[in-house]
Amino acid sequence: MSVKELFEKVEKEKLETYPRIYDKFVKIGHTQRYNIYIERELSNDIDEYYYFLIFELKDSYTGRVFFCPKYNTFSLYVYPNIKEANIPYDFEMEGGSDFYFNRIKHLNRKNWMTKELLNDLMELMESIKRDRKALIEISNKHSKKELEERYKGQKND
Repeated sequence: MSVKELFEKVEKEKLETYPRIYDKFVKIGHTQRYNIYIERELSNDIDEYYYFLIFELKDSYTGRVFFCPKYNTFSLYVYPNIKEANIPYDFEMEGGSDFYFNRIKHLNRKNWMTKELLNDLMELMESIKRDRKALIEISNKHSKKELEERYKGQKND
């Protein structure tokens, strides 16, 4: 077994021991480039759940980088490298031409940022620059009530 194969085997076994983040979402479809999920988040101030769509590149290496058009945010589920399995590191897209450079520079300083996670983030950011309007349209086609019903129907809660 080569060093690369051994490394991939160890990484795969390590990830299998941690909670799967896909259990948190409900997959509702896909496009040519993206998998589409419903995510549910509890509001801090009114004890009510918000339901919204998130998008992941189909060819994602880590399966831990998502974009939410409704809130214009990227979410990185970086567990097992930080302590919380189901709480993402979120950041909002900001204006200005230096946004991508500054964000990547900032994230590179994090001790949990891996080459694979960074690559997935950069690929998704590049895709979002091109596809953002289409993803917003897809997101806007689904009402809160529809997302809630579909989520609860899949999760049985």
